[in-house]
Amino acid sequence: MSSVFGRGVAVAKLLEFRNVTKTYTRGMFSEAGTTALADFSMSLEEDKPTIMTVAGESGSGKTTLAMLLLGFIDPTKGEILYKGKNISKLRGAERLTFRREVQPSSKTHLPYLTRFIRLITC
Repeated sequence: MSSVFGRGVAVAKLLEFRNVTKTYTRGMFSEAGTTALADFSMSLEEDKPTIMTVAGESGSGKTTLAMLLLGFIDPTKGEILYKGKNISKLRGAERLTFRREVQPSSKTHLPYLTRFIRLITC
């Protein structure tokens, strides 16, 4: 159990970003780089259903955040925990389980949102 919530009841964290930074460098020996995500922290509780949206301008780090969450790239600093385990260190069966449980969705919900907005404004 990672945290205490409410009246002393321990709540497990499903996902946790702890001070995550991702900097892309321009070569192996270059000190110049672009920071796509800086000191980002957040968590989602395992037993508390949550809908989260990531929105931002072009170049604000949305894709980097997704790539980090899926374990496709590693953070420059900080750690990403899934069910209490650092995803950068998952190997073998644990890695396969993570891949089965955490998958991207390319579905767009914009048409539904547009219909919802029309209903509200009518």
